[in-house]
Amino acid sequence: MVTLTVGGAEPQGVKELDDNFIAMPLTLAQQLVYGPRRAQSDRNRGPTAAQRGHAESAGPLDTLIRDNNLGLEVRDFGELTPFYGQAVKLFSAIFLFIRS
Repeated sequence: MVTLTVGGAEPQGVKELDDNFIAMPLTLAQQLVYGPRRAQSDRNRGPTAAQRGHAESAGPLDTLIRDNNLGLEVRDFGELTPFYGQAVKLFSAIFLFIRS
């Protein structure tokens, strides 16, 4: 069990970020994923999440979640934040216009 205190809510200026953004120290995030004892003992050993999995099959986080039976689901940032895709398209159009 991990106990934490919410320090406050700070608007990020974009509704999608307000709905999805959580800032926390890395050690707390590790405790939430691995549990308090394992997060401390595994910090400098074993493969990182980026080194696990294969790009053509399950991603690194999918592999990590499956291997540790965490019962979580990995969702794509673009899927959760439509504003991001819209911003990318807008900037692509602007740069295409400038190039022409």
